[in-house]
Amino acid sequence: MPFAWKSLARAQLVSLLALGLCTLAASCAQGSGDESAGPSNVGGAGGNNEGGVPDSSTGGKDGSSGTGGTSGTGGTGGTGPSTPGAQCDGCSTDDDCKSGFKCVTSPAGDRFCAQDCSSETCSDATTECVDLATYGGAADAGAADTDAGDAEAGGADAAAATGKACVPKQNGTCPCTAAREGRTRTCSKKNTYGTCLGTETCTAGAWVGCDAATASAEICDNKDNNCNGKIDMQEPGTDGNQLCAGGAKPPHSNFICVQGKCEIGDCDSGWARYPTNLPATAGCACAVDKGDIAPASNDTCAQSTDLGSIPDVGGSPVTVTGTLSSDTDVDWYMFTAQDVSQVPTPNAFRVHIEFLQPDGNPADEYVFDVLKVTASDPCPATGAKTELTSYDWCADVTTDPTQPADADQTALYRVRVYRKAGAIGTCNAYKLRITNGGNGACPAADACGAT
Repeated sequence: MPFAWKSLARAQLVSLLALGLCTLAASCAQGSGDESAGPSNVGGAGGNNEGGVPDSSTGGKDGSSGTGGTSGTGGTGGTGPSTPGAQCDGCSTDDDCKSGFKCVTSPAGDRFCAQDCSSETCSDATTECVDLATYGGAADAGAADTDAGDAEAGGADAAAATGKACVPKQNGTCPCTAAREGRTRTCSKKNTYGTCLGTETCTAGAWVGCDAATASAEICDNKDNNCNGKIDMQEPGTDGNQLCAGGAKPPHSNFICVQGKCEIGDCDSGWARYPTNLPATAGCACAVDKGDIAPASNDTCAQSTDLGSIPDVGGSPVTVTGTLSSDTDVDWYMFTAQDVSQVPTPNAFRVHIEFLQPDGNPADEYVFDVLKVTASDPCPATGAKTELTSYDWCADVTTDPTQPADADQTALYRVRVYRKAGAIGTCNAYKLRITNGGNGACPAADACGAT
């Protein structure tokens, strides 16, 4: 072959080889750039270099490098396991501590690595070797401290350590260090009322954020105010008066604490709580009539309070003061209106009953009924004059002793005092005045009303 053709052929072959290499390179530059991650403790696989510069994959946790892909970059090595804890470093189990150390719970509830001193002395001068069975936090292992993401803290892995270990002197707890960041422990606030516990956190080299309450005097609120584990009436040596009013009693009664609320206890004898809508601090300020003090009662006709005999000559007015100490309370009275013979002078027999003016019927709250009865039927069901504020009855007198008006008018009476319908109930006292004897024109037969 002539030399010129040989040179041309050689040049064409070089061109073809170059074109082939470029084509191969182009095909390698297309496709995904995803990185692949290997399983735990194995390096991630490299990218396949399809479509640009691939990301390198992440290495395994044990520090092994990732395996490179077809043309990708090998994975980066992992971070490896954390360094086991030394004295006072935070822990959840013994596995978190160096060999020769164990995970111990302090009196404050936080857990830390402590040197085992069963066969050697403590290397840290701020610690002392103690039997963990007597160390303050042994009984509460795992109860108080956690760190971020430690879901197992306080569980089965946090069982109380046994044997001997080096712990902070005087039953103390470890200081807050970078190795204990985020750990929590028990804290307290103390004053003259008591000591309250809470939790504080190791943050930036200091124990901060103690959320313990401030102890105060126990009061009736269904809470343990002085942090001694006793609530309200459980407090030794206290009572409702102390819890509700610092020892002061409400009038004629005592306070009792019920489910965190102050209520009135039983009233003293002779007193009632009325009206019932008064505040508890008002106590039992309504005086009960003598005739209504248990076991006595004048709430029915048969139990009427006896006012005795009121003659029409030589007698004195009778004034009765009373209260109605409940919405249903009524007062019954009875008396004998005696007609003293005055023949031949006109008969002065005249029974008059009224609320004494000006204050015998406050706010026009009360009314009364009158029954003129007989010994054989002292409490008849009918015949009463009702809803009165005044009653007046007298004999039509003449100068003739043979006339009925001059006959003996002696009679038995029953009077019932009660609250007027629609009246607002109070404990204001009524005053009822009863007289016998008088003169002047009489009202119509068996009528009532002052004349």
